[in-house]
Amino acid sequence: MALMPYPRACHVRRAQASRSEALDSVYFTGFTEADKTFVIVRLARRPNGVCEIWLFLRVDGVGEFQHPVHPDMIVADESEKCWSGGGLTIECLEPHRRWKIAFQGLLRKGPYRQQWSDEEGELVHVKFSLCWTTFTDVFDFKFDSHPDSFARALALEKWSRELFQRIKRDGEQHSRYEQWGQQIGEIEIENHQKRELFLRGIRTHSYGIRNWEEFYRYVMLLMHFEDGTSAHLTVLCKPATTTHLAVGYVLFPNGKKAGIDWTDASLAEMADDGIIKDTYRVSFTADGKSFSVCATLDKEARPMVYNGLIGKGVFHECIADFQLNSSLRGWGLVECYYSKIKPGNLQELCKRCSEMFNATRLSREIEDAVLQRLEELGLQQELLAVRPSPVGEDTTDKAAAGHLQSELGIKGRQQVCGAILACWASLYSFPAVRYRHQRGQLIPSLMGVVIQQMVPAEAAGTLFTCDPLTGHPGKIIIKGNYGIGESTVTSNMEPDTITLLHSPKSGLQVTSKKIGSKKQYVHLSVGGGTMMLEDSHPTETSQCCISDDIILKVAGLALWVRKAYGSARDIEWAVKENLIYFLQARPMTSFNMESDFELMHEFDTGLPSDLQWLTTATISEAAPGAITPLTWSVFGTATQYVIQQLGALNGGLSQLKLHSLRGLDMYCGHLFLSILSYAASCEPSNVLNQKNNPFCSPVEKELNELGFHDIILQGFYLSPWRKIFSFKFMKFLLNSSSKQRYWEEQLQNFSIPSGSDAAEAYLHLTKMLPEYFNAYLTSVMNFSASIMWTSYLIDTLSQGENKLTAEAIAVLCKNCPDALSTELPHSVEVIIQAVRDQGNSAEFAKMDSQMAVSWLLSADSREAGKAFQSFLKRHGFFSFGEAELRSKPWADDPTQLIPLIQRAVASNHISKKKTQTSVEEAIAAVNIPITGLRKVILPLLVRKARDGISKREYSKTLARKVYALFKTAYWDLARQMVKEGFLPDEDLLFFLTHSEVGEILQHRPLDIILRANRRKRILDQQNLLQFPEVAMGRPVPLHFKEVADLTAEAVLSGIIISQGVAKGTARVLKSVAEASSIQQGDILIVAIPEVGWTYYFPLLGGLVTEIGGILSHGGIIAREYGLPCIMKCKGATICFKSGDKVILDGFKGTVQKLEE
Repeated sequence: MALMPYPRACHVRRAQASRSEALDSVYFTGFTEADKTFVIVRLARRPNGVCEIWLFLRVDGVGEFQHPVHPDMIVADESEKCWSGGGLTIECLEPHRRWKIAFQGLLRKGPYRQQWSDEEGELVHVKFSLCWTTFTDVFDFKFDSHPDSFARALALEKWSRELFQRIKRDGEQHSRYEQWGQQIGEIEIENHQKRELFLRGIRTHSYGIRNWEEFYRYVMLLMHFEDGTSAHLTVLCKPATTTHLAVGYVLFPNGKKAGIDWTDASLAEMADDGIIKDTYRVSFTADGKSFSVCATLDKEARPMVYNGLIGKGVFHECIADFQLNSSLRGWGLVECYYSKIKPGNLQELCKRCSEMFNATRLSREIEDAVLQRLEELGLQQELLAVRPSPVGEDTTDKAAAGHLQSELGIKGRQQVCGAILACWASLYSFPAVRYRHQRGQLIPSLMGVVIQQMVPAEAAGTLFTCDPLTGHPGKIIIKGNYGIGESTVTSNMEPDTITLLHSPKSGLQVTSKKIGSKKQYVHLSVGGGTMMLEDSHPTETSQCCISDDIILKVAGLALWVRKAYGSARDIEWAVKENLIYFLQARPMTSFNMESDFELMHEFDTGLPSDLQWLTTATISEAAPGAITPLTWSVFGTATQYVIQQLGALNGGLSQLKLHSLRGLDMYCGHLFLSILSYAASCEPSNVLNQKNNPFCSPVEKELNELGFHDIILQGFYLSPWRKIFSFKFMKFLLNSSSKQRYWEEQLQNFSIPSGSDAAEAYLHLTKMLPEYFNAYLTSVMNFSASIMWTSYLIDTLSQGENKLTAEAIAVLCKNCPDALSTELPHSVEVIIQAVRDQGNSAEFAKMDSQMAVSWLLSADSREAGKAFQSFLKRHGFFSFGEAELRSKPWADDPTQLIPLIQRAVASNHISKKKTQTSVEEAIAAVNIPITGLRKVILPLLVRKARDGISKREYSKTLARKVYALFKTAYWDLARQMVKEGFLPDEDLLFFLTHSEVGEILQHRPLDIILRANRRKRILDQQNLLQFPEVAMGRPVPLHFKEVADLTAEAVLSGIIISQGVAKGTARVLKSVAEASSIQQGDILIVAIPEVGWTYYFPLLGGLVTEIGGILSHGGIIAREYGLPCIMKCKGATICFKSGDKVILDGFKGTVQKLEE
């Protein structure tokens, strides 16, 4: 009995399940040891008579061949007795022992490529027949895999009942086993002599339910060595169960088999991001033995194929030579799978789907039911219209008119049945599918078919019960032509256009008639089945197609229809012998669309009076320019929460107010802080000095026109009793370190669950949002504590005179204790120097960003790769746009970092050395007389201020790590929603509010999707707007002429942030998105010192900004890095242009244009 084949293998064909994910697949490879000949074949049976085919062939000295359907792989299932399709037949002669592989047909000759058109490549007749016989035992992955491989994978996952249920389900639904054997046979290729083939390779049988949508990626190595050893290693990521599973086996020449129990193979280091390298090295252990394998991939033999009919993944079959333990030669392949949607295939798939409908015959039950009803109505010999009517078509939210096909003039059994199929086919036409996809509607859709008796009309057309352009309800527009209504929608047949006015008093009146050319019209053929196009008579073209009496009657009936529906209608009408027929009525939807003005101001917040003081300072560093609706709904809400929490803690608020008190406002997508709310929150820091210190203001300057009377007027004044309680607030701030330690511990294991589908992922995100708010609050608490100590320091320096001493503060606050964010520019310099030291700077500079990232993440990059990977580990949570959720963290998309590194490597960049200044040296450098008690207190205050800034930066770093996790989670949600058909593209998620995302997941409302698309279009217009740093009442965008008038001086001045002198080329940029134009030594001139600019500091000679201050994040890093910098240089982005030669004096606080 031991020599008998397994009972389950005696069935040569698996029973096909009804589910679309069911498959029954056989796969064979064959390689020669003497030359480069190989064969790869696969046939997978799917339900409904569909078969997937792979056929790749290379014959040494002849060339490469692949099946003509590639890179697609769908063919018809041609046999019930074996695997057969596309000319390929695979037959089991004896289970687990002998198989026959045969092909006869045309193959495309030529180099393997990802796309072919029907005209490309030479089609060659090929015929081969191979007999496969085994030389190993069966390895069944379900029963023979080593348990350690699964234990290691499960140890990486968060255990739950649902996880183990999914694992159990997968084990029960799918089976896979493999054997190795030899193939012998003959091959005939057109215009070449017949030759014998002798190959060795693998046979795989896989059957059951396999849902490819659950697979993210895998890499599989199939290896056979010259001593007879065969091996398989797969590393895969299947997010629903195992994010990193390494499994495989070794089959020894003596017949022994052993599962792999350990490997150093990491999926992140193997062909990540679709970049397949030429060499891979992996090690693994099995049966107590160690194996070290080097795979060298053939650059010219990497055929690929898309997965399934809808192409939701791609396979790369990479032929490879192997070396085992540096001694044994081997042959085989490396298979890489990526779960990405096939590009550019939608139109072709729609065409094929429609053709399949038209090639099908109606079931006997449907056909008999339709014909019986026609007979009952006496319509079997009448001319008919067969029209599609999808569920939900032509509602107030959407109108599918023009996307679906109606069949007119139909007569007889055969034509009616064919017309029904044509209507069904049009539901999956490219325009109809694209219409649903772009609106987040389900692609599989329900549709009825309506069969109507045709009206052999003398005239016909359309009618709108209100003006379709303006929505004017008193206007009725009629369009018409002779014959049936098809001619009114044909572009070369201009119809008559009649306009009527309607009012309750005067009734209906024809106000204008525009007689169309009506060169041709359409009428029905008496025999049915076709429509005849005829030229109009000259007399007919010169007059209206319907009389005034008919016009008034048609319009009157239309008003009754509008009244019955309660909304405006688009009506199809026809007239025959003075009888009026209404054929169809649909709602009018085009005039309810929001205007650009409405979208620009959609999220504007309400201001209770024009006495509100608003500023872009501070908040614009985190959110420069306009933000997306999702960011507003999350970050904006978090900011409101934080400001109100601070107000409640200092005694200014008795409770949080959801709607009435706003610390953050929005106008045209731009964020503004309320200065009065901010001042009220910061008032406790003024209890001791009783000063309206400018550094308690987010604008870091005195506002002479704004005083405490404004705070009192707005109801923000704190009574003396409340001020006493505000000491508790200061104590709370001083104890903010405990919150910071809490987040240090939390971030060790903090994560946002992904969920099994989009709805579950959204629920996880919603539940985790309070953590986002709390991380933000911790950051602001440390920011407030930093301001408090800086405020005391400034008061001491100014000796009670409230003078702004920014230069002195900049000197005193330099060299804060190390914070992670201040390391960033120096970390970039380490990467730049490491790439230079590698000796291939020129080659690196020519790589595209994706290839450069792949090289830096590979072992080939050595020290440069280590520096880059260390940078991503320490700083990968940063992004170009701190608050903007749309902005991906650098770790998620490292290609963002490559252009800077390449330009710096190619230039003569010299790293800056960080200088240290002690507290005593800094105080000595300040040219301000300090005497008495202040001289004793000052060193303590300087240390406290430096420590406060350091803690603030570290706290912001912790908060940014939390922000990055949420950004990643939202992008993951976006990908899942696209995958499940809720969104047409991932980026659209960020143009929805958080609550709108939930509504889409529940109800798929079309209007929200359409609005999000228009919001996305309007964002560029919002980003063009610039606002003054401080505004009273509703902000008014700046105009360039106004700014130029303010900055007519030849030399512009600002406040000194970091001392030093730099001479170079001005680079005036609006956003980080334009940073690719920065060159080595440029003086960067920008409006806002946003966080993203700090990454580019190694390239810069100096920095000038229009807003910001000594406590700005960019200012702190510029000071620590030693980059000459001035801020609050009004009009700099207008007075200078890119290419100007300028000198920046960081000692005087000026920037000046030099003579050419």
